[in-house]
This record gives sequence, structure tokens and C-alpha cells, in this order.
Amino acid sequence: MILDVINRNITDPDVYMWTRSVLSQNKVPGRNDIKELKTLYREIRKRVKYRSDINGVDSVARGGITLQIGGGDCDDFAVLCVVAMEGLGYSTQLVTIKLTDGTAHIYTRVGMPKLKPTEFYNFDPSLPDEIAEPGFVPPPHLIVEERVFDARTGQEVRNGD
Repeated sequence: MILDVINRNITDPDVYMWTRSVLSQNKVPGRNDIKELKTLYREIRKRVKYRSDINGVDSVARGGITLQIGGGDCDDFAVLCVVAMEGLGYSTQLVTIKLTDGTAHIYTRVGMPKLKPTEFYNFDPSLPDEIAEPGFVPPPHLIVEERVFDARTGQEVRNGD
């Protein structure tokens, strides 16, 4: 379901305009991948707050809707992050994890540098304040299962590469 939402909305004009507006307002120079990444991470955290789905109903919103209502769960954050970063020319991955307490989570990884990525960085602005920062890696002892997928094709990526 999440891939359908991403691919149907990869050119979401609301997200496209918002990302460019944020980068302009923050005077982020062109071709500064790290500054773009950090600025968008910070601004998504300011604009969108974590909100659970309706009890028993798994829904996924397009990025523009998540920005408009200012909230969403990890699926909604992942869609917003993929659409925002892909719209700026970055490659993205989706990471699904199952934790030792039985909960599941999904978040985005962003390829750096933009033109020919050699490394993917975790990009999860849905994290709680005390651990939120670009590149945060969940402690391995809490993860039961982790799978990584290309965010556009859904093809599983081996070893997170």
C-alpha cells in the first residue's frame, strides 16, 4: 500500500513547492546535500507531529496531506520523506523494522551524495525528541528483524546497500 501512495504521488505539487520554499527561506545553497538533508529533517519535525492511525485502521496519506494536517504516523512520515527527497533528486530506501516489544516501524534512508550515492543515511523525523537527529540508528539489540527496500520499486535491497 505505501509504495502505491508513493508512486501515485511522487510529483506531489504541495510537497514539491514546500521543499523548495523551505530551502529558499533557510538560504540553503544549491548542491549542498548535507545542508539540504539537515534543513528538511528539522523543518519536517517542526511542521509534522507523530499521530497514531485510527484504532484498527491502517491508513497512508500522501505527503501533501501530511503537511497540511501537520500529523501522521510512521507510514505518513515515510511517504512525505521519500516524496520530498526524491523530488530534490535523492535516491531513497524504506526500512521496516520489528522491535523486541513486537511493534513495527518504517522509516526512510536517503542516499548521499545526491548524484551518485555511496551511502544511505537514516532519515526518520518521526522519532521522539530525545533521540531525533538525521542518521540516528536504532540500537541493534532492540531489532528483531530489519528489511530494506528501494522506495520507488519496492525491490528488497541486500545488506541495506
